[in-house]
Parts: sequence; structure tokens; C-alpha cells
Amino acid sequence: MEINVSPHQPHLEKPIPSRWLQEWSGILLISFLAIGLRLYQLGTESLWLDEIFSITHTLNGQGLPPTNLMRPVYYVLLKLWVLLGTNEAWMRSLAVVFGVGSVFLLYCLGCRFINKSTGLLAATLLALSPFALDQSQEVRMYPLGLFLSLAGTFVLFQILEQANTRILLCWAGLRWLMILTTPLNATLLLSDTLLVLLKFHQRRPILLAYGKWLFLLCGLWSLSFIQLLQRTPDYMSSWVATRSKPSPIEFLGIHRVFLSHSPSEPMNYEGFYEIFLKLLLMVLIGLVTFALFYKPRSEKFLWVAISGYVPLAAIFVISHITSSIWLPRYLSFTSPYLLLLIAAGWLKLWNQHRKIAIPIALAYIVTISVGLTSYYTTLHRANWRDTTQLLNAQAAPADAIALFPPSEMPVLRYYYQGSATISAFLDDGVAPDLDSIKQQICQLGASHEHLWLIVQTGYAAVSESYQQWIQTLQNMIEQDLGVQNYQSSDGVIKIYSISPSGICAAPSLVTKP
Repeated sequence: MEINVSPHQPHLEKPIPSRWLQEWSGILLISFLAIGLRLYQLGTESLWLDEIFSITHTLNGQGLPPTNLMRPVYYVLLKLWVLLGTNEAWMRSLAVVFGVGSVFLLYCLGCRFINKSTGLLAATLLALSPFALDQSQEVRMYPLGLFLSLAGTFVLFQILEQANTRILLCWAGLRWLMILTTPLNATLLLSDTLLVLLKFHQRRPILLAYGKWLFLLCGLWSLSFIQLLQRTPDYMSSWVATRSKPSPIEFLGIHRVFLSHSPSEPMNYEGFYEIFLKLLLMVLIGLVTFALFYKPRSEKFLWVAISGYVPLAAIFVISHITSSIWLPRYLSFTSPYLLLLIAAGWLKLWNQHRKIAIPIALAYIVTISVGLTSYYTTLHRANWRDTTQLLNAQAAPADAIALFPPSEMPVLRYYYQGSATISAFLDDGVAPDLDSIKQQICQLGASHEHLWLIVQTGYAAVSESYQQWIQTLQNMIEQDLGVQNYQSSDGVIKIYSISPSGICAAPSLVTKP
């Protein structure tokens, strides 16, 4: 008697641990890589201004409801997180959790709706991106906003694929939490609605169900939206009002930023490498085009493209109508969709033209190596930690500490533990004048015998007169009028130890023409 054994019988299947390991080993390795990169040097750099705002607004309650209804979710989580510690690295580790979680969710999105290879490659691109690394090492809400946006998009794609209206509740909840984390992510509702209309324009019950949950979502958001409207005019007339409008080249250039640059890294390369990066940008745009239009075409590639480019287009238009809010960190929630398209395009090219795909991969390896090397070997933030160590050790209680520019006052107050008087020094919004500098030093000298002048020379100021102020201050120091010594903490922050009596006793200073 002959017995036919089916290959699908249980005793011939791989053991469950082996199947699980085969299925998940790739993303587990990528996740461990993402964890290692994000934990490495996590507490090396000092906190910067926005991180200080996150911490102080959490500790004093300004970031929590009911004071903050506009974006309270991250502050609530950070409030719980700091109960376990207030070490800088620990507070930054909350962003690490959601940064790594976003890598995993991007894999799930690509694997579920495109294919496993695309999911793995896109997750790798996000794990290695200096842009994503920078955001995952800050006490800020952007990694959480990215995580929630990916989770909501995953649910939306399931609705599009299966016409399953029962999970609209989950979609609405995730989108609500996302908007209460980073309000600008609400532009994703435009792409969501467009996708639903394109997919179900002939299925009225589904459109009505989506409309009902969208209306409920907007209702839940209404109080936050009112607060957003109240605060927007002041914000739009602040420092963003001086920013230039984004150009079409900047719109396309965001592909390069998401892959190889950190938000705090200036992209002012020169010579051959700048030409190389411009060529790489053209290649990236070509890969996206290849993914979308080269056969076999997939409807789901269109879903990904709409989810990425519609919010970008909306923010681009807003930046031209009002003040420019085209900042990479504000746009970070769109990065996974662009990375998915780049990964899909490269894999299509790999299957069709490997001789072209290999040089592109090598070019990317070079770019990411340069980006990671720059990220881990260069300080991108002012070293306030070392600066205040000097002040804590040498500034007497009767001394005065003056700071320029005044906008960095929260950072100095956070780090400085002494009892010397702290005051803002001058104003970078008016024309520089050497005598006005002398006058303020003399005013401080009337009540303080010694002055510590802190100047952040590398400050990314929006005022055109800022560098003139810096030069004028340094001209005064070069004349050595009562300056006892000079300290430099990191080449960015300058510390001048000044005796006001020496300057005030000198004749009137006149700026050279």
C-alpha cells in the first residue's frame, strides 16, 4: 500500500521557532541596529533650546492639560517618564523608544502592503538616516508624531484593502493622538480623505462611515484647534516670518535630507561632494518615479505616494501663503513614505538592471557614511554644559552674568546652578553700536563689580544684524578694555571675564567706519 505524504502535513513543517526566526530575523537585526545607533552618544551633546522648553513645560505643567490643549500627548508621556529620572540621556530615551518603534512600523507597512524586501530596505534606510537619528536623540515630540502617523496609516491601508469600516474607530483614535502630538501632522487627513474618495467613490456606505468618523475626529480636535488658531498669529509673526519661502528645488531636496542629513547639520558642502549630492538627489527622484510608473505597477505605491506628497504639498503652499514653516523637523512625519518609494524603486531596478542598481547602492553607502561620521564626530549644539561648569566654579554670587543672544536665556538658566545675577545683554534686533555695548556694561557695573559676558557666536540667528553684533563685541574685546581673561568652551560659546570699571573709565568708544 502506497502512502502519499503531503509537504503541508504538520510533521514535515519547520518547527515554530524556526519559522518565527526566519520570518522576523531581518527586522529584529535592523531594530537592534536602530537601537544601538540611537543609544550611542545619547547624552553627549548639551540640551538645546527646544529640548529645554520640553522639559520645563513638562515640569511646571505648562505643557499639560488644561493649559496646553494644542499638543499635550508627548508632555503627558514625558511627565510619566521623568518620574523615573531626570538624567539627560534618560529623558532623551523616550524619543529612542518611538524612533525604533517607527522603524518597526515602517517594516510592517512595507511588508504588509508592498513586499517583505521593500519593508526591510525601507526600515534599514530609516534606521541609518542621520535625520531620524537626530530626532530620536532629542527631548522632543517628533518621533512620537511619526510613530502615531505610521500606525494610523497602517490601519487606513487595511481599510482601503479590505473595505473594513469596523476599524475606522482605531484609525480615528490614532489620528487624534497624532494631531494632539504634532498638529501639523493633521495634513495627513487630506491624503487620507483623498485616498478614501479615490478608492470608494462608488461605495456610498463606506464614504458615509468614513465621513462620520472624520466628523467625530474633528469634533474631538475642536478645542485644540481653537487654541491652535489663537496661538498661530503670534507664531507666524515670530522668527518664522523672516524665513525665505521654499523653492521647488527645496521641495525635491527633502528626499536627500531625509536620507543623509540631520536637521541641525548645515548642508553647505562645496566642490565635488556637493555635485555628487545633487546627482544623488536626481537619482532618488528617479527611483521614486521608477517605483510609481515602471511595470508592474501597484495601486499601493500610489497610496504611499499620496500619503507622503499631499502633506508636503499642503505645507509648501501654506509656507507661501503665510510665513514659511518648511522646516525638515516639521516635515519628518512624511519621511517614511518617501523612503518606501525609494526602496521600492531601487528593488525594481535591482531586478531589472543590476549594473545600474549597484553603483546607486554604493553612492548611498558613501553618502550615509559621510552623514553618520559627521553626526557622531561633530557637535551640532552649543556646549552649554561645559560653559556653565566654568560659571558654577568661578562666578561669585555678587557677579553678573550677561547673555547674548537673549533667546538662549532658558538654556543658561537650566544649566547654571549658582546664585550670580543673570540678565540679557543687548538686543540683536537693532543696529550694532560699540558705545551702546559699553553703556550696558557700565550699567551692570553700577551694581556688580565683575561681569561674565556669554556670547554664542555660532547661534543660527534670523536677525541680519547678529553677525555685526558679534564682530562689534569682539572688536571691543580686542581693545582689551578691562577684560581680565578670555575663555572658549567649544569654539561656539565665548566667555568674557570683564571688569566694568576698566571699560567705563575709558573714553567714549567710536565704531570705525
